[in-house]
Amino acid sequence: MCLAVVGRVESTDGHGVTRTAVVEVGGARRDVTLTFCPEARVGDWVTVHSGHAIAVTAPDLAEEIVAFSHDVG
Repeated sequence: MCLAVVGRVESTDGHGVTRTAVVEVGGARRDVTLTFCPEARVGDWVTVHSGHAIAVTAPDLAEEIVAFSHDVG
């Protein structure tokens, strides 16, 4: 079973395949790589799995996922 979470990009650093970001996920900040999402920018929502942003996520979908996770938790 795989688990991915959504978070908002707070900052980015680096260039190309070594680019990284600080992503806020549920109140915690995580360092993630942006190798699979080079288009991600500060303020974007991304889906994160195993320390890698794997997709830029539409804001309305990300906010729905976050709201659902608060309702369940």
